[in-house]
Amino acid sequence: MTALTGMDTELGRYLAHSLWQGPVLLLAYLALRRWLTDARAEASCRAAELGVVLLALLPLLTALVATVALPPAPAPAAGLGAGGLVPVPGEFLRLFQRHLTMDTARWLVLVWAIGVAASLGHVLTGVWRLHRLLARTGSPVTLPAIEALAARAGLRRSPEVREWSGATAPFVAGWLRPIVVLPAGLQHLLGAGELEAVLLHELAHVRRNDVRRNLLLRLLGALAWHQPALWKVMGDLARDREHCCDELAVAAMGKRLPLAQALLTLEERRSGQPRLVMAGTGGDFTARVRRIVAGEAARSAGRIRRRAPAVLATLLAVTGSTLLLAASAEGQLAVWANSVHAMIQANDPGGPFTVELMGNRLIGATIAGVPVPADRIIQRGELVRLLDAAGQPELTLEVRAPGTIHWSPRPPRSP
Repeated sequence: MTALTGMDTELGRYLAHSLWQGPVLLLAYLALRRWLTDARAEASCRAAELGVVLLALLPLLTALVATVALPPAPAPAAGLGAGGLVPVPGEFLRLFQRHLTMDTARWLVLVWAIGVAASLGHVLTGVWRLHRLLARTGSPVTLPAIEALAARAGLRRSPEVREWSGATAPFVAGWLRPIVVLPAGLQHLLGAGELEAVLLHELAHVRRNDVRRNLLLRLLGALAWHQPALWKVMGDLARDREHCCDELAVAAMGKRLPLAQALLTLEERRSGQPRLVMAGTGGDFTARVRRIVAGEAARSAGRIRRRAPAVLATLLAVTGSTLLLAASAEGQLAVWANSVHAMIQANDPGGPFTVELMGNRLIGATIAGVPVPADRIIQRGELVRLLDAAGQPELTLEVRAPGTIHWSPRPPRSP
């Protein structure tokens, strides 16, 4: 890829590209979700999960496309362009090069890294706090019908069930070993059929491994905390999970009204649940009840087979197009950068010197009119040291962009 310097600068450029790739991907995702309005929730859930993964990996995928699919081409004799690259407007490249300097790219990487660390810390702290809370306050309960319900939900064995006085709605927690947590006194609050419907909903979360998948996607999504598109997709994903489990619960029970009635009862005493748990009253409550009562899950069962593959393929195709465009822009910029030939004459209290640059490489230098031998020009990334005859640094400078250098003024030479 571009030799505009080290890995931190390249990462900064890929992150900058992701800022326009994300909105493009979001527009495609929103358009495709409209097509999935009448399909099963599983199709929307898969599309949202794929969207989170793609948004999180945009910089890495762009780097892979730029490195593997579009290897650097030799510099052209004149003008900007390279065989096999997708044409990118030259004005776009000039603006990108002018505003995204090496220093800017490094600051961008630093801010991104701090945000990633904070996001990961927030997720992991939530897992730890919930684990400790349940270990201290949750008490195991025995439900005679749980094994039969687990079998109806498609599970080989029933999960542990606990009661917790701090819970206002049932939820599933536990990354390695799922636990169904019920509010204290729930068995007296709901009728037999309503309790059965709620338990089937929570067991559907266990069957789908929703807690584990949610945690993994949130950890992955920490890489894209700077993407507003991620917030939208994660919100849709939370709602889609609840719709999926509603559909599975209704199918296992064979009735719609008990689950809807249970949700109405639970909503009256609901408050915010931890974001890392799968709660029975999560998502858009009104939309969930309307969907259950209307029987949309039962009517649209076959549409996932027809629509989901086309939606996922389209989402991948749109993403691939943005990756190709970003990689092509970087490839053309690399061709331009490597073709810049500059001879720079400078002077400071230490005396005059001249350097010759080809792209980001310093290929020749003179200090006070004396040529510096090639073996005494040491360049590592953008940092260049010109050594004297004793092997000591005589001049240190940075190549901050093609044809641009920066150095600290040297002290005056001794008479």
